[in-house]
Amino acid sequence: GGYVIESSAGALPELPETGVQSVRVLDRHAARVVVDMDAPHPAQAPSAEDRAALLASTTAIGAEDEQVRALARRATTGQGAGGARAGNAPARAEAMRRAVYRHVRDKSLGVGFGTASETVRSRRGDCTEHALLLAAALRAEGIPARVATGLVYADQFAGERDVFGYHMWTQALLEVDGQQRWVDLDATLSEAAAFDATHIALAVSALDGENWQASLAGVAPLLGAISVRVEEAK
Repeated sequence: GGYVIESSAGALPELPETGVQSVRVLDRHAARVVVDMDAPHPAQAPSAEDRAALLASTTAIGAEDEQVRALARRATTGQGAGGARAGNAPARAEAMRRAVYRHVRDKSLGVGFGTASETVRSRRGDCTEHALLLAAALRAEGIPARVATGLVYADQFAGERDVFGYHMWTQALLEVDGQQRWVDLDATLSEAAAFDATHIALAVSALDGENWQASLAGVAPLLGAISVRVEEAK
């Protein structure tokens, strides 16, 4: 997908270029974003400090929570996991994505920024709860992970048609075909699809601070001030 993102209120913040997303700044108010599922680019190796943050168990991403660890372990050793335990990190990550999709039974919009530890027990939540629980499961299995916040296309939402709305998903740092890559994983999607090109990342975060809820909400003012123009779709 190719999109032009424009801000109607001041300069457009710097958008992340990561995984399958490329960004070209047009002017201080606009950028062209291309999401090409067939052309992922390699990730820059994180520093030791950044890698530690991407593996840490935090308030939001409770990677050491017993129930989170059990969920991750079941996903990568249970029936249908394929070669997930045989050193195949992409297969392990996808197995955990599917497990989180199944585990969150109540796909509810009524939960406000529930932590991974809360969600693994309540089994309810929207995109933020899915994203945090998957990030926690990945970290519990030793896979560096973070969350992406941004927009996703919906053909119908809140009484409107053909809109881009707020969304959050998970990114895992994986070795694929001999290269380190940020791989996008959306645990709100059905088990048949891990991600698609209608996702536009506006920010990424390891959520390693105590004020993690504020960092998630920080993208909200931007949402009301930007427009998305679709230039190319496949």
